[in-house]
Amino acid sequence: MIHFLAMIHLLIAGNKNVGKGLLMVVLSYLSSNESPVTIHFLTMDLHESSPEFVPPSQAQFDFIRRLLKRKNEESDILVYDVKEEFLKYRWEKKFKHSSYTPYALARLFADFLPLPEKVLYLDTDTFILGDISPLY
Repeated sequence: MIHFLAMIHLLIAGNKNVGKGLLMVVLSYLSSNESPVTIHFLTMDLHESSPEFVPPSQAQFDFIRRLLKRKNEESDILVYDVKEEFLKYRWEKKFKHSSYTPYALARLFADFLPLPEKVLYLDTDTFILGDISPLY
């Protein structure tokens, strides 16, 4: 009997400052899960507001993609730019004096994106210590 592993879809959001956390999530997933995974990463370039408000580099995404595909060729990371929706709702003004970055709200734009019906949102400070398919 052939056992097919179902694709897991993870949703993560952030800017360049979450690069190490994103890598940690990916490595912890790969070390404890066999199912292929698609990481849906939401980000935006708001460098006009702050030099810190830029996405991770393409090199970081390429590195993570190579790690994912080394474990399972079906796995991937997809990057979504949610800047247009963010600006459309004029939320940039609300973050001028906030301790939160605009990326804290990026996940709220998931409904506007062509995502699968089921995704599991994770923050970049989340360790995956076991098989998440029952949770998914």
